[in-house]
Amino acid sequence: MSDKFEYEKRIIGQLIKYYRKQSTYTVDSFILDENNNRICSKNTLYRLEEGNLVKDEMVYYHLAKKLGKEVIFNRYDIYEKLEMYRELLVDNIVDFSKTNLEKLEARLIIDIDKYQDVLYINEILLLYRNLIQDRINSNNGPLKAEIDILLYLKDKVSLSDRKIIIYYFYVGMFRRGDYEIDLNKIIDEGKQYINDPLFYEIKLDILYEMDMLSAYDYLITVELPKINSLTSYQKYLLYNLFEFVQLNSGSFQEAYNSMLKAYELIKISDFGRNEIYNCYSRLGFNAYCMKQYELATDWLMKAFNERKSLGKNLIFLCSSLERTKNIDLIRRVLKNTDFSIIKAPY
Repeated sequence: MSDKFEYEKRIIGQLIKYYRKQSTYTVDSFILDENNNRICSKNTLYRLEEGNLVKDEMVYYHLAKKLGKEVIFNRYDIYEKLEMYRELLVDNIVDFSKTNLEKLEARLIIDIDKYQDVLYINEILLLYRNLIQDRINSNNGPLKAEIDILLYLKDKVSLSDRKIIIYYFYVGMFRRGDYEIDLNKIIDEGKQYINDPLFYEIKLDILYEMDMLSAYDYLITVELPKINSLTSYQKYLLYNLFEFVQLNSGSFQEAYNSMLKAYELIKISDFGRNEIYNCYSRLGFNAYCMKQYELATDWLMKAFNERKSLGKNLIFLCSSLERTKNIDLIRRVLKNTDFSIIKAPY
């Protein structure tokens, strides 16, 4: 007879191994309970930690307790809730909705507090919350310990959660931080999902590395005919790539027009501040390239008011202001610029 919670037990066993190795316990001391009674044999511990099933569920309970953790079995509602969260997460990233992601984040935070010591459940809830916070730009990045546990779990969890972990590692803003992540490996792993709707932006990212003529040909012949089947967010990403190719081909007006299409989507969609800032700044930069300095000033000031920093585009804003004789505004912009943001997107 198969164990209905076989998958969860296999993951929990491997998590016990992970946290045990981070503790000060020796193997001999770890398999003893608080009364020095043996919880299980060394052989049983090794088998459990390698993801093999142990029939006696109390072994899982006692070993988790040694680590200050808990395990929960026979609660279908909890594991069904995890599946529901996963579906909502993916749906609202593919068809991006900042409001819906914020609502989902609020629900996740409640459950993270409720299940903060429960093995497997807590780690998956943290993954979903951190991905949401990254996509809506509501935090400064995850803790290193949270990244380390996801690297450990990546090849052990279900295919559905593995896909989300790879996506998180690929798109995460924290990639710029001090984390020991082999990004080239993550990129290679992500390519297997290239036709998955969740990975649409990764699919387009590959085109950024192609020569401009080949990229433009692919966009026109492959992606553009499918545009009516794309979500609003996917269309936004596509127009961004069109703008990049056209700009680097010297077609400034066409690049500006592509970003205008992206901007029209932003006005009717529920995107995040990153997308709004990106659109303003790209429109401003393209207007500057067209030598329409008043138009460039309008867009770049919108971008500046959104973030109080323009990265490299600060040069173009100041140049536009100088050309339109707004010297006082240059002083005001420089005074209010957040120069702590060293690296910023255009």
